[in-house]
Amino acid sequence: MTITIETRLHGETLLPMLEPCAALFSRLERLLFVALHAHGESVAGAKRRFIVQHRITARQFNAIHKQLAAKVESWRQCRKLNLATVGKQIERALRAIAKSSARPLCRHQKKRRLALLLARKARIERDLGAPVPSICFGSRELFRKQFELKANGHKAHGDWLKTWRAGRAASFFVLGSCDETCGNQTCQYSDGALSLRLPD
Repeated sequence: MTITIETRLHGETLLPMLEPCAALFSRLERLLFVALHAHGESVAGAKRRFIVQHRITARQFNAIHKQLAAKVESWRQCRKLNLATVGKQIERALRAIAKSSARPLCRHQKKRRLALLLARKARIERDLGAPVPSICFGSRELFRKQFELKANGHKAHGDWLKTWRAGRAASFFVLGSCDETCGNQTCQYSDGALSLRLPD
């Protein structure tokens, strides 16, 4: 039988311990992304190196890798969905151009729309074919806010940077397995207490 437990931490006494942990795992996720996708390192090689260099457990590395793999796959599936949507839009634009042959201005506007759609399709295909996925850790929306600081409630770039770093390190993933004690060797709930194994 599998039991899923969720809890919300009350008070801020644990934050000084959990925030550096989240920041570390967030940084390691980005380093792993570079190692695997930019430098072409194998997962096994990266795992050995990360465990020694960053003093984390194999299970913690697996959690980081699993979360990264999910983000990469999510990005890939979104781009494929975008490609399918653009393909349908191009078909509609071509049909509209064929119907608007009697009106030159309307036909011109439809051709402009078609050119934009074709450029978008080419860009998505280029992204999907690239060796390194175009992923923004921390969200593109938050990243773009640095270009209009006052409109987004920031007094200076330093204020935005603090928000950006906090957004990137807002959470971390703890991976479990059915063959481990309590289903998870890193995070366990027993006798009303939640224990979390942290890196050094």
